[in-house]
Amino acid sequence: MTERFFCSEKSRNRQEFLFGTATRVRTWLLIEYPGVWRSDAINESTLPTPVKERLEHLQKLQPFLRPLLIRQSYRRSDRMRCFIVNTPEISPSILYAELSICDELDRLDIAQLMERARPFEEPLFLVCTHGNHDKCCAKFGIPIYKAVREVVGEQAWECSHVGGDRFAGNLLCFPHGIYYGHVTPSDVPFIVNAYSRGDVHLDNYRGRCCYARVVQAADYFLRRQTGRLSLDSFRYKSAVKSDKWTVHFTGRDGLHEITLRSRSGLVGIVTCHSSTPSPIPQFELIGHSQPAF
Repeated sequence: MTERFFCSEKSRNRQEFLFGTATRVRTWLLIEYPGVWRSDAINESTLPTPVKERLEHLQKLQPFLRPLLIRQSYRRSDRMRCFIVNTPEISPSILYAELSICDELDRLDIAQLMERARPFEEPLFLVCTHGNHDKCCAKFGIPIYKAVREVVGEQAWECSHVGGDRFAGNLLCFPHGIYYGHVTPSDVPFIVNAYSRGDVHLDNYRGRCCYARVVQAADYFLRRQTGRLSLDSFRYKSAVKSDKWTVHFTGRDGLHEITLRSRSGLVGIVTCHSSTPSPIPQFELIGHSQPAF
């Protein structure tokens, strides 16, 4: 019997590092769509063609804007709930609005939507369950969504593809835009409780979407070195590349310098649809110091 291949299981087996793998996004547009999500969730949906064109246009104007489809059930209505999540390092926020499918969605304008949207004060927890994009997202994501919903109720949402099929189950915490990977149902209470305290849970931490990937890795190493898990413990300052990366953060006790390098050599199948192994970049810590300003 041929062994069924799951890219997430292979990633776990090769003990691939999770940190430094989150997609960089500044603004998320979360649109409720309870229908079936095909492989290309938005373009293959039944959303009106002008809506799809508008979303494509918005992404061209704002390269770090990411639209996602979300749902809590398969029930349809004539209105869609919509969230705009801004995920900067400082003062991230969530805005909430409802859209009329017939009258408003095809004229989608982020600026106008933000003007009429109201602040949403509760955190959101999104789990990628997009099985038509990669079977790992359904196999590992659906149990995570159920586990998250048991803990946080209506703050839990299924979402379409967020990047990193091989890290399923993938869980995102908003408004900070924190990615967690290889999450299991037993991890969920620890992640949710850490986020409610304003902390990072390092064991499954992929990174914050406001940072470039090398900064995500440096952030992980800095927290591991210092034991400081609070989201506001450090602020990113700069990153310089030579034969290695030097990344600076500021903290309550001054400047912190993380030196790291990209490590090559790890190769593997990175999605369930891939047939050819690809290089898998990993980051390695060289050192941590506190230079004077």
